[in-house]
Amino acid sequence: VFLSFLPAVIYFGQHIPYEDQSSIFDTLRDTAAIIFAILGAWIAIIYPKDLKAIFKLNDSASTQATEVFEKLISSLIIVTFTLITMIFLMPLIALVKNIEFFQQYKMYLRSGLFLYIYVLTWTQIYALLSTLIPNIKMLIDLAKAKSKAKVLGRHAPMSERNNSNQ
Repeated sequence: VFLSFLPAVIYFGQHIPYEDQSSIFDTLRDTAAIIFAILGAWIAIIYPKDLKAIFKLNDSASTQATEVFEKLISSLIIVTFTLITMIFLMPLIALVKNIEFFQQYKMYLRSGLFLYIYVLTWTQIYALLSTLIPNIKMLIDLAKAKSKAKVLGRHAPMSERNNSNQ
């Protein structure tokens, strides 16, 4: 999907005014900052043991929780890299935009900027999905375990069912 849109992004990007691209760029930057904050808080609040284990080099108790934790950390790294490149590019864009020499290459620069925005968009989508998918998998596994426990509870002897209800 990513590669199939590249020619259109490159071709049509040169016709999109800088002001429109700048608006998209600002929205992506704000979104990346929000994702960064949410992932950071999520990691600190939900996975404090795994966070401590990184610094103590201890193994985490749950493999599945560790997998989700690793995805959160990798997503956090991706979003951080995205923010760094955006912050670096902002003054560079302002500089290039105001240098007369680059005016003759305006169409190519617009195309390049739109391609960059396209890549950043897909990078953020990847970061979000890599965080979301393991959590959905864990939710499904929890629902299965709950259902299995319910079924096993129905087939338990009456004495065990009475003891669990008290």
